[in-house]
Amino acid sequence: MLACLSVCPISSSVCSVVHLGSDNKIFIWNVGTAEVVTEVELPDIALSASWSYNGSLFVVSCKDKKIRIIEPRIGTVVQVTTIQIAHLCSNV
Repeated sequence: MLACLSVCPISSSVCSVVHLGSDNKIFIWNVGTAEVVTEVELPDIALSASWSYNGSLFVVSCKDKKIRIIEPRIGTVVQVTTIQIAHLCSNV
């Protein structure tokens, strides 16, 4: 099941899309070739995602009230932070 879809703001040669599923996985797709570029597994369900202004990072909010900053090219979590107010964590 698709939970959220976010398109990279600047992608000159390919269109990159973040696909958040209900299976605790994030897929970054190259839309031009219809293949998965990167796959990231999360400890909880992702609620929303947003790209940085230059497309170098993206942020994901999860049901566990944590926000994760992810480097999309290699699929690693760069930083994790906890949000104290739950309703602020649902949309990033």
